[in-house]
Amino acid sequence: MADKSVDDHTDMDIGAWNKMCSTITQAGFRDGAAAGRDAVFQKGFDMGYAEGYQAALSLGYLKGVISTVFHHTEAGPVPAASSLKTTLEKTSLGMCQLCQADPTKNQEHRETTTTKPMSDIIENQRHYVQDALDRIQQDNFQLLNEWSVALKKYT
Repeated sequence: MADKSVDDHTDMDIGAWNKMCSTITQAGFRDGAAAGRDAVFQKGFDMGYAEGYQAALSLGYLKGVISTVFHHTEAGPVPAASSLKTTLEKTSLGMCQLCQADPTKNQEHRETTTTKPMSDIIENQRHYVQDALDRIQQDNFQLLNEWSVALKKYT
């Protein structure tokens, strides 16, 4: 009889052990998957933040220079200057190339936009910002040169 009692406890212990191992394995898998997901999101955030910072720094510098020159010259309200100021103010609303898509587009379009590889999205964003900076410079080249000449008179 003692032998049967020991066998019953051993079977129960093995069953409990197997259940505990299964539970721990599942919890470990969930924790590992969550940690991996968090690491990928953090890496993507860090990359996006660095890209955004560089774009904002370039635009901020340009805005600062133009704002200073605009307010400290006797050029007066030149239409080109007003146009430039308006263009720069639009950049305050954001220059995310993904955000520029029409929000009324159908779900099909959204899915194709969001399934691009991250490297493509980053590259598109770089080109978008650089094109905007180049456009501002090209559209206002003459005005910026006039202001540069005007500033040299004051120095």
